[in-house]
Order: sequence, then C-alpha cells, then structure tokens
Amino acid sequence: MACFHGLTAYRPFLKLALRCADRPPVLGPQPEVVGATRLYVEPNPSPANAHFTVTEQTAWYDRVADFLAAVMAGD
Repeated sequence: MACFHGLTAYRPFLKLALRCADRPPVLGPQPEVVGATRLYVEPNPSPANAHFTVTEQTAWYDRVADFLAAVMAGD
C-alpha cells in the first residue's frame, strides 16, 4: 500500500505517472493500482490544511489503518 498525504501530492502522480488526467483526485482508497500496490489518499496533516480538525484527521488515519488491514487480509 502507498499512502499520499493530500490531494496536492496525489494530483501530479495521478496525471503524470498513472496518466489519468481525466479523473479528479479524491480522498480515500483509489481505484488505480501500481503493480500489486494499492493506493490511498488522506488529507495532508499540515497546518496549511487546517480546515480538517484533529478529530477528522484522526478519523482519516483510522481509515488508513482499516484499509491497510483489509489489503493485508487480501480483500
């Protein structure tokens, strides 16, 4: 699993590396894979991204943990 912190980080990867310029990036699990690597995007924890509260950011980290557990279980 690869996790990107923020849409700003994922946007150029989606466009240039995955050649998916027609799909806007979204938070959460991504439909694209790189080989066997599943992709996930979560909000950037930077203070510049302060519109996410600490509680919301923590919930995103919990979602990442759940996603990773599912990936490891083969789901």
